[in-house]
Amino acid sequence: MSLINRLFYKEKIECPRCLGNGDVDWDDIKRLKKELKWVPGPCAYCSGKGKVNSDLQSKIDVDTTYLTIDLSPEERKRLMTNDEEARQ
Repeated sequence: MSLINRLFYKEKIECPRCLGNGDVDWDDIKRLKKELKWVPGPCAYCSGKGKVNSDLQSKIDVDTTYLTIDLSPEERKRLMTNDEEARQ
């Protein structure tokens, strides 16, 4: 991969929350130990795309409870940048 590609294009990997499906199902919820906290639906970690930037896991954990699909784009960005106010 060229230097320009490495600088400007992040490598995409399969979403570790939904395992690339784009939707979180009961198996994912059990695997992540989020029973009684989550329900099946679109994956908030990858925004339903099934792929994420490879560095996303270093920014926010896969099982972060408060990363949900109903967040505004601004709130989601604040969470991804580790904004302490957004986490509270």
